[in-house]
Amino acid sequence: MKRFFSLFVALLCCLTLSATAETQAPETPEAQTARAVVEAVAAEDYDAAVELFSAELAATLSAQALQEAYEPLLAVIGTYQGIHSITQYSADGAEIVMVQCAYEKSGLMFTVTFTSGSVAGLFMQLVAIPEIDGLEAPIDSTTREEVALRPGAEDETIATLLIPDGEGPFPAVVMLAGSGPQDKDETSAVNAANRPFYDIAEELARQGVASIRYDKYTYAHAANMTEDEIALLTIQEEYINDAVAAVAALRADARIGDIYLLGHSQGAMLVPRIMQAIEAQEGLGEIAGGVMLSGSPKPLWQISMAQNVALLGDEQMESYEAILSEQIQLANSLDTMTEEELITKTVFGVSAYYQKDETSVDAAQAALKNGRRLFIAQGDADWQVTTADGIEAWKAALEGAQFPVEYHLYENLNHLLMTQEGSVTRTLMDYALPGHVSQQVIEDIAAFILAGE
Repeated sequence: MKRFFSLFVALLCCLTLSATAETQAPETPEAQTARAVVEAVAAEDYDAAVELFSAELAATLSAQALQEAYEPLLAVIGTYQGIHSITQYSADGAEIVMVQCAYEKSGLMFTVTFTSGSVAGLFMQLVAIPEIDGLEAPIDSTTREEVALRPGAEDETIATLLIPDGEGPFPAVVMLAGSGPQDKDETSAVNAANRPFYDIAEELARQGVASIRYDKYTYAHAANMTEDEIALLTIQEEYINDAVAAVAALRADARIGDIYLLGHSQGAMLVPRIMQAIEAQEGLGEIAGGVMLSGSPKPLWQISMAQNVALLGDEQMESYEAILSEQIQLANSLDTMTEEELITKTVFGVSAYYQKDETSVDAAQAALKNGRRLFIAQGDADWQVTTADGIEAWKAALEGAQFPVEYHLYENLNHLLMTQEGSVTRTLMDYALPGHVSQQVIEDIAAFILAGE
C-alpha cells in the first residue's frame, strides 16, 4: 500500500490539477472533515487522521503507512506553515476536497475523497505556492519586456518577452509548459530554484533567439474560473488561446522574424496540434518549426498509465489490476460516453471530458501533415516519459517524414532536462536538488533554430 500511495504523491500533481483549477468553496461538512484530516497529518498525529477515515480506507492506509508517506516529504518542503486554500467539487458521485497547504520551501496539496460522507481516499501532491515563486532576472544586455495577451480583456495575461542584444529581426519561440497549472518559468513544486523555462529563455536570448512565455491559463486565471469552465476545460482554453495571442503579439513586433513553438512535457506533445490551430488563424502566417522536449506522441492517459504500471511491483499489481483495468476501459470508451458521463467521470485522475479532447488529435499525424522541421529531445534518466514512450515512439511515428527532424537523447538528464543527481527514485524527490537545464540542450536548440534562418 505504501508504494501505491507514494505513486500518487509522485504523479497526480502533474495531471489532476490540469482539470481542477481552484475555486473558493464554503466550509461544508466534507471541507471541515478534510481540514481536520490535514491538520492531524501536519501535526504528525497520524492516529487522529486515520480515525477520520472510513473503515475501508483505514484498513488499507494505516497510521504507519501514512507516516511513511508523509515524513519523507518534509525533508524537501520544510516545516508546515498553514492552510493556503480549500476547494471542493463533485466527480463520479464523490465529493473531492482539495486542501492546499503552505510549507517552508514549497506547497502540498491534500486531495481528500468522500463517498457517502466518509473519507474514502487521501492523496498528497507537491504544488507551487505563488508567494515563494520567482527570483530576479540577472542584469545583462537582454531586453525584457511585459506584453499583454488579450489586452483589456477580463482574462488578460501578462507575458514576458526576451529580446537578444543586437540587431534583429530575431527568431523567437513561444514556450508551452507542461501539464497542470504552471507559471511562466515552469517553477518546480519540489524546489523553486528549478525553473526550466527561465533557464531556457535566458540562455536562448544569449544565443540570439527571442522568446515569449507566460503563466498558463489554469495558473493565471484559476481563481476566476467558474465550475462550468473547469468541467468543460479543453486544450483550446488551457493552451491554444494563449499561444495564438502570443504569436499575434510577436507578429506585430518588427524585431521578430521566424516563430517556433517550444513545448515541454505535455506542451511538447501538443506542439503539432497548436501549430495547426495557429496557422488556421487568418494573418498569423506559418510557424517555422517545433522544439519538443520530454514529450510523447501518445495520448496523455497512456503516459499516466505507463507511469503507474512501472511503479507497481508484482504484489501491488495484483491488488490494483482491477483499478487499472477499469481506467483503461474508461479511456477506451471516451468516444462513446455521453456528455454527462464525460463531465462526471475521471480517467487516470483527469476529467474524461478533457481526456477525450486531448486524444482527439494524433500528435504524430498532425506533425506529418504540418511538414515543419522539428527538434525532438529528452534525457535518458527521464522516468515520467520513458525513452520508449518518448523519443523512440516519435522516431517510429515520424518514420519517412519528408521534412527535417532532429533527435537528441542526452545522457543522465531527467524530465526537466537537468542532471540526475544520484540514483533515480521514480518520485518527485528526483527534482529536490537545485539545478539548471543542460547548457548543451539549450545550445542545440539555438543551433537548430538559427540554422533555419
